Amino acid sequence: MRRIGLVGLVWWSLLALLQGQRLIVPGDEGLSPYMGYGGGYLSPDGKVLLMRFHTRITYRHHPAIWTLQDGWWYLKPDGGLTRNPHEAIWGYDHAISYDGSVVLGYDLEVRRPFRWWRGRGIEYLQRPPGASAAVGIFLSWDGGWVVGRVAFQRGDRTEWWLARWSPEGRVELIEDCFSPHDMSATGRELVGVYGYFYACHWREGEGLRLFWEPFTVAWSVSADGRIAAGIYVARNPRRFCVGR
Repeated sequence: MRRIGLVGLVWWSLLALLQGQRLIVPGDEGLSPYMGYGGGYLSPDGKVLLMRFHTRITYRHHPAIWTLQDGWWYLKPDGGLTRNPHEAIWGYDHAISYDGSVVLGYDLEVRRPFRWWRGRGIEYLQRPPGASAAVGIFLSWDGGWVVGRVAFQRGDRTEWWLARWSPEGRVELIEDCFSPHDMSATGRELVGVYGYFYACHWREGEGLRLFWEPFTVAWSVSADGRIAAGIYVARNPRRFCVGR
């Protein structure tokens, strides 16, 4: 693993030098001793890094943010920051807003997805009636819109629906066979795969549109939601392409 990490560090160092930029490797300043880490999300403005750390003090996962000026800080439920993991949120990190002031995650203590607002505190995302579980996946750049999945128990099977939460916390169900892969900056456009075979695009007010050709999967969408990238299947081997 050390060799893999070293190779990766050398590669990114060379890439940064070729681009005329400097490589910044976050240290452990502000962190408690930890056993492992996960996640890894960069705010779209490039200034805040979000990760989670499994500390040796609590033996739990705690989301933390890093900035070049301040180092690492754990997230507190009241919207503040701390370097004491006993005061920190116990859970996972899933997304971060444009300026890093809003974090989307999952609270392992109460088993609920949440939005964490810096200076305001934690807001739990409500499940629709009859739902047995929910998880957030994407966060709009302003932190207002959340897209995730909601589970319903149907006898001995679990049915997962794509869902979206508004800035006011209202939840709407979108589709049950739609697996999202990316969301636009506003949270009003989504791309992914429908029914395991067909790339699709969803837009607020227009609904779902399937791309029977040339995509099988739409992997990413531009910030304005107008351009999507995916896999082209009309050729062998499959080719990567973009579409409007």
